[in-house]
Amino acid sequence: MCVLCDWSWFPERDHLPSGDTDRLGSHHLFRYLAWGLGLLFFWVALLSPVLGQAQENYALLVGVSNYRNLDAAYTLNGPVNDIPLIRDLLLQRGFARERMTLLADGVEGADALPTRQAILDALERLARTVGRGDYVYLHFGGHGSQSPVSAASAAQEADGRDEIFLPIDVGSWDDEVGEVEGSLRDDEVADRLTAIRNRGAFVWAVFDACHSGTMTRGSPVEEKDRRLDPLVLGVPEGAFAKSRGGRGGEEDPGVSPLQEGESLPLAADAGGVVTFFAAQSTETTPDRRLPDGDPERRPHGLFSFTLAKVLNGNPGMTYRLVAQRILHEYAANRESATPLFGGGKYLDAPVFGSRPEARKPEWRVVRQGEGLTLKAGSMHQIGEGSLIALFPKPGAAEKELLGHARVASVRMSESELVPVARGDGSVLDPGQLTATLLHGRLLERSLSLGLRVSPPQSPGVEGKKADHLLDEVVAGLLRDPPTALRLQRVSPEEGPDLRLLIREGRLWFLPPNAELVTGGAGRTPSILGQGSTVELREKVVASLTRIAKVTNLLRLGEHMVGQEEYRQRLRVRGRVTPVQREGLGQAALAALQQGRCPGLPRGEPFEIDPLRIPRLGGCDRVDLVVENVTEAPVDLTILFVDAEFGIAPLFPDNSQGDLGRIEAKGQKKIPGFELHTTGEGGDHSGGREGLLFLAVEAEPGMAAADFTFLAQESLPKERGGSARDGNELTSLLSTIGFVSPGGAERFRSRLPAPVVDRTDMQILRWDTVIR
Repeated sequence: MCVLCDWSWFPERDHLPSGDTDRLGSHHLFRYLAWGLGLLFFWVALLSPVLGQAQENYALLVGVSNYRNLDAAYTLNGPVNDIPLIRDLLLQRGFARERMTLLADGVEGADALPTRQAILDALERLARTVGRGDYVYLHFGGHGSQSPVSAASAAQEADGRDEIFLPIDVGSWDDEVGEVEGSLRDDEVADRLTAIRNRGAFVWAVFDACHSGTMTRGSPVEEKDRRLDPLVLGVPEGAFAKSRGGRGGEEDPGVSPLQEGESLPLAADAGGVVTFFAAQSTETTPDRRLPDGDPERRPHGLFSFTLAKVLNGNPGMTYRLVAQRILHEYAANRESATPLFGGGKYLDAPVFGSRPEARKPEWRVVRQGEGLTLKAGSMHQIGEGSLIALFPKPGAAEKELLGHARVASVRMSESELVPVARGDGSVLDPGQLTATLLHGRLLERSLSLGLRVSPPQSPGVEGKKADHLLDEVVAGLLRDPPTALRLQRVSPEEGPDLRLLIREGRLWFLPPNAELVTGGAGRTPSILGQGSTVELREKVVASLTRIAKVTNLLRLGEHMVGQEEYRQRLRVRGRVTPVQREGLGQAALAALQQGRCPGLPRGEPFEIDPLRIPRLGGCDRVDLVVENVTEAPVDLTILFVDAEFGIAPLFPDNSQGDLGRIEAKGQKKIPGFELHTTGEGGDHSGGREGLLFLAVEAEPGMAAADFTFLAQESLPKERGGSARDGNELTSLLSTIGFVSPGGAERFRSRLPAPVVDRTDMQILRWDTVIR
């Protein structure tokens, strides 16, 4: 109870005249006010140690690179760079170094090596130290693996496996105790997280490791998977079957590797928790030299680097927006890993517990003679062509504007600026400035539209005739690409967006990690080397155009989500009604394989979580409800993006006379659709697919905006009902559709703040598989 808000404690209240309880006489007013203020100061003085105690931030950063007891081939190069990256980010966010514990090898200033005992001691020390309202950030980077389930967690692990993190002193399988010596099991970490939460602290735990999964690569890449096969640790092949005890359970790829609080009870008033995992338990996550294209790039964990990049460029986001931004970035780069995010209602809390002041990002600008260097780069989502406003001090008023500059070149943490004309035509002369230290405020982001392609390795002397023909066509195309294609030829070591592979008479279009799937669900797109040189060139150009268009559309979402002007306008709910595949007769199975769905029995419906990527099968039905959560009407376009880079309009359906407008606080039920796979050797065998939702604030007096012209089929560009001169979003999306400017600008497009402010882009993705 708040004693200062309750009349019952007020002195002499019972002696006031009737009717004067709420109307004190003037002769009493000063006396009562003075008494009340005195009591207020007494309580404040008494409670000041509590009321004045600010939230304390704690962090434990664990990075394991060089394992003592493992072959040098399993050394990781990323954690030694990830830990300083995350440390510096936390320092910028108000964490004090003395409340951080760094357990890492090869990192200058680390507190100790990341041994099993050091990690457990650090977690237990946090559980003794933190108090209610404190904040704890945990970061684990290194190898993961699996071991047969322990007795303590046998009931929770249906697949008979414990996920384990490997400290620097991890040993090998000990058959007597039934575990990998020196490993750290998921339930051990979970119990210690619960102990910290039971003290009332909020925990954000990030795990950049993976525990299983395999990948076939079509060409060599400069990356290592953060996953160690249990066989390397000496786990016998039959140990998992034995630990499963005949239950025959299977891994659920959508389940977090960490089961929070399995054996330690969680207090009713425990603090919240958010967990980020680099990959599902059936996948790998890599170490890779980043950022792509930077000559000074270094090895990093892909997930750690992406997380830091998102947080550096977008200081005021919730955990949910951070997760969505990561998913957008992974989608745009065709990453095969599927990050997992847990936290329930806590995902909508602001990152690090406090929302920074809402203003455009600012960084220092150093003047050296005529040159200007911005102390921010690709790590802060700055790209070539971004527009920067220059001010004499941070937080300066608009009237103090010194001039404008565009980013001419970008490195990881620095960018070179070139002054450009202001609205009045004046151009800043750096040589005339007296100060050497300025501040740059981001006004306009730049969207890269170039497709970075690495050439295929030349086919061998025994290669097929079709291989040589494809090699000739691709070589000519890379030497002289069509202007509208925006093709950039890069070496395989420079982090391409697309890797080409010629093998067995086919040209394969590989993602950056060079994953190659030659058959079955999710097989890698390819074309046959048949036809004349001219015909093949046309086929290759058409394929590259489709890939680039989807890539650029996803890049737009990647650049837009979480920006300072961006706000979500939609709440998307997806519901899947799966086909009941057990017990199907031969006729039904044949229909399923051929993509014919009517009449098939259905199972129990389930909801799609936008922060997870489930596995759906052919003929599963997807129904959607889209809600406009704003006070203004929005125009909605929904595009289906398939695994072969096709784009099909789902909504609005112009043939049915649909209107894409959703009124303020309104909702729209989208007619359900069925997924299709046609089996091995068919036209479509599934893979990573999904829906892209594009909503724009409706313009008064204008027809509903319709962006179905983005479809890959031969829809005319003028299909959009609201297309009009001067509409920046329509112009931007048309540019993505390759209405290309010329000159140096053809590899990028502007992303003005008004476009971001009026637009919401969301994705809902899944893996379509053959079952």
